Amino acid sequence: MHKTIDDQTAEEWDRLMAVNLRGPFLMAKYVVPEMRRQGGGTIVNIGSVEGFMVNPWHSAYAASKAGIHGLTLALSVDLGPDSIRCNTVCPGWIDTDLNRAYVEMHPDRALIERELGQLHPVGRIGAPKEIANAVLWLASDDSSFVSGEMISVDGARTKKISLPAILDEEYRAKLTKVQA
Repeated sequence: MHKTIDDQTAEEWDRLMAVNLRGPFLMAKYVVPEMRRQGGGTIVNIGSVEGFMVNPWHSAYAASKAGIHGLTLALSVDLGPDSIRCNTVCPGWIDTDLNRAYVEMHPDRALIERELGQLHPVGRIGAPKEIANAVLWLASDDSSFVSGEMISVDGARTKKISLPAILDEEYRAKLTKVQA
């Protein structure tokens, strides 16, 4: 949903919260009793880097993903004594049908693909398999001491401070001389 808060209806807000936050809540609510009976388990939620940082016009989406982070933290604390771990995988820009549709709407697809790749310091967008591998690791015994974590699978996107385009290489060279 690409709207500012004052352009959203309460119904639009509620729908996004129902899909992105109520869904994980209900999944946990109904799976936890069985996990307790089995002596433990693992919950892996799917969040987003937008739980940490926000794109313009994404207030409802970002709030829903930040809510998943809070739910993950609470579940990890509440369910840890029952040997139930809870973590969240937070994808960056991933090559999905939905994201491809955004690219295809842009008049200069090559430009937008290049720009999206440059959001990530690794220089490309991610693949669905990379998200799946993170989920598999978190669900495995190899991560048995990992709980309450939001794991960014984003090619370091959330670690990079973006500077305006005006700060190009020529400007950087001048700064380097001044600082020397």
